Amino acid sequence: MTLHRFLMAIFAVMGWVLAGFQAFLLYNALHRPFDDSISLAGRHTDELLALHERNDQSEEVLAWLKQYHGEAPGHQVRISFIVWAIDNTKSAETILEKLQTDAATTNGLAFAITDGCRNKAFRDAFGQSTSSTVRAIISEVDRLQALVPSSGCV
Repeated sequence: MTLHRFLMAIFAVMGWVLAGFQAFLLYNALHRPFDDSISLAGRHTDELLALHERNDQSEEVLAWLKQYHGEAPGHQVRISFIVWAIDNTKSAETILEKLQTDAATTNGLAFAITDGCRNKAFRDAFGQSTSSTVRAIISEVDRLQALVPSSGCV
């Protein structure tokens, strides 16, 4: 093999590597969503709850729920938490028991339940709970449903 052919082979391989790298960057730029603050809040909440499932992150979840994220991002945090809570009742009830039942927290979680039409799912998951926080949330959900009875949710 001559030096000329050897150099041409190396340039060809380098070209394929460079083209592959460019394709990788282009694929990620086109197919990875450009996250706004709402989707980032939801994704970060999902990641925190996934960590909590592997090892206890109750304090971090509580701090995350209490933290101000903005109006819409904060609402997304509460929606993501409620969706997770319906599937992970025991773990969620433990977190909710530690959560103070102040009006802002209760109203925010109740609104996330009713806004996402998860009234029945939440009631099915937590209807037998004796937790004062859960009872306060269910009471607030009932109050919100009475205000807007034709919301389309079951």
